[in-house]
Amino acid sequence: MRLLGNIIWFLLGGVVVALLYFLVGIICYATIILIPFGRQCFKLAGLIVAPFGKDVETGFDQYPYLNIIWSVGGVYAFLTFIIGVVLCVTVIGIPFGRQCFKIARLASAPFGALVV
Repeated sequence: MRLLGNIIWFLLGGVVVALLYFLVGIICYATIILIPFGRQCFKLAGLIVAPFGKDVETGFDQYPYLNIIWSVGGVYAFLTFIIGVVLCVTVIGIPFGRQCFKIARLASAPFGALVV
């Protein structure tokens, strides 16, 4: 199920969102001051490419100030959560909705979180 789910996810939009996060990460690295945020964009891009079979361990206590500054992720996390709720309306969409919830959890506070 992981391989099939990742293939379907990748083809139906995961590649586009991952490329956007990858490009934002490159822009953040170019500005030197935003390198920590660029690293989190790369972490999100890696999860978005293939979320099936991965888990997110959150560590909200490690970097609370950086997670507060990460306000753009809060907007993305909210939108991803809403998409996950809509996907969970159908039986076929439930596995994809669960992956949206996982991505929303990482996008809400990426500093200190691990993708395993």
